[in-house]
Amino acid sequence: MNFGTICRHCGKAKVNRPRGLCWSCFYRPGVRDAYPSTSKFARRGVGNFCGAAPLPASPTTAAPGSAEKIAILAERARLKQTLWHPEDGIGQITRHLEHEEVQETEHALAS
Repeated sequence: MNFGTICRHCGKAKVNRPRGLCWSCFYRPGVRDAYPSTSKFARRGVGNFCGAAPLPASPTTAAPGSAEKIAILAERARLKQTLWHPEDGIGQITRHLEHEEVQETEHALAS
């Protein structure tokens, strides 16, 4: 923040608030929203998106932490979609439960 510059909105007072605004303009309703943040820390991730994101078109069966899952998450972020689909990995859970049932059955038969 440069304290020697003039307010971006009114052009009269010295800047003493973020976004290059003076105190009065920063707290005046609607003014702050008209000026994007000038902070280098405000822009993170893919673009500068802060909003309600739509669900991805379909869930993924990729294993958590796998290269495939990370690539899918990166693509969802690029498309500004919600990163996590409610049904992500359900196929894996089903296969895991089926595998456990088979093992329990085999153990019961062996006893």
